[in-house]
Amino acid sequence: MNQQNDEVVIDLREIFGILRRRWRCIAGTTVLFTAAAVAYVLIATPMYESTMLLQVKEPKNLKSDMLSLGVDDISSSRFNKDHVQQRVGTYKAVILSKSVVMPLIEEYGEKDKDGKLSNADSFIKNRIKVTSERNSDVLKVAVTAKSPEVAREMNSKLLSGINKQFTKMIVDVQRDTEAMLNKRVEEGSKKLQEIRAQRDDMYHANGDVSPVTEADRVVKLVSDMHQKQKENRLALRKVRISLAEVEEQLKNLPEAEITNDSIRNITKWLTELEFERSVAAAEKPDSKQVEVFDRKIASVRKQIKEGRERILAGLDASSGGRYTTLFNKRYDLTQEIIRRQHDDEYWTSVIAEHETKIQSLLAQKREYEKIGEQEVIIKGLYDMAIEKLNQIRTAVNAETGYLAVIEEPTYNDAPVAPRKVRITAIAMALGFILGSMYAVLKGKQLV
Repeated sequence: MNQQNDEVVIDLREIFGILRRRWRCIAGTTVLFTAAAVAYVLIATPMYESTMLLQVKEPKNLKSDMLSLGVDDISSSRFNKDHVQQRVGTYKAVILSKSVVMPLIEEYGEKDKDGKLSNADSFIKNRIKVTSERNSDVLKVAVTAKSPEVAREMNSKLLSGINKQFTKMIVDVQRDTEAMLNKRVEEGSKKLQEIRAQRDDMYHANGDVSPVTEADRVVKLVSDMHQKQKENRLALRKVRISLAEVEEQLKNLPEAEITNDSIRNITKWLTELEFERSVAAAEKPDSKQVEVFDRKIASVRKQIKEGRERILAGLDASSGGRYTTLFNKRYDLTQEIIRRQHDDEYWTSVIAEHETKIQSLLAQKREYEKIGEQEVIIKGLYDMAIEKLNQIRTAVNAETGYLAVIEEPTYNDAPVAPRKVRITAIAMALGFILGSMYAVLKGKQLV
């Protein structure tokens, strides 16, 4: 191990000895490379750079787009960054596109021996650079030229070309958007007319009454009928209780003394007449048939009254009128029971008829309301399309709205190329290294 270290020390001493002995060769090589670098720096055409800073602006509807996409607060920041970086990449491509750069090439591009302009790709690669920091919405545009004045002028014209290109893009987008909105407005107007015609047809088919109004009216009518039937049945129960009390008082009175077959038959006929009269009145309240029934009913009631008076004339003499009062009360209660039973049957029949009708009316109501909801939605979309169309038509076409100029094209009189100090330093280091290597190899007689 010590022997190996001694050998290394001996070699290094030998190398340093060689370098000391051949310092003139090393110095000459270094001076030669340095002189070549200085000559290049003096001969090379200086290049100047003009820079400007542009900021990518967020679209005005980004927030609404995020809401419509359902982006929550946690992911909205990431959504925003991804969106900005995507737009930064797009704007880089637009700025370096031939449609933007070609005017600069035609004016400032170098021509070859045949008088042809330089290639667009090489011009962009050598003369224009667009950079951006990571997760930053700021673009740095650098343009190089042979003089600071030309560099700034080229950068200014590049900015003008960028604005023109974005203006053209906006105009194209506005034109396409306007065409799309015009189509939507036409479709919306057509659908709105169709849905309104469908609604009007249902309205007229229902006797110029809204199905909603008619359904609500019938539902309320049936509800009122149920209430009246309930009240009628409650009253019927009370009348039957009262009749039972009267029958209890008359149970000692022989039936033959206070009843008569003719009276019973006439009373039954009266009940039938009253029922037929109610049916006729329900169909046509002011018809002549109702008047005929009224006259017949009045005549029958008169016969019943006269018959009862004859039957009860003999009873009054011995009872002092007590049986007459009870008999009249029983008769009135019996007639009321008959009438209320008939009313109950009538309400049951009418309710059943209307409940069948209600199902059809409710279906029409739902359909009518559905059409109304569709009309509201279509009208909202139609109004929105009209509003957007008006905004597009009144928009200022010259407004870019995409890039904001943070820093105008700069004027820098310090050349960015060639870098004299850097080139000279590299040349000196390279000359020293190569001269040293040559001296060592020459000293060992390897060259």
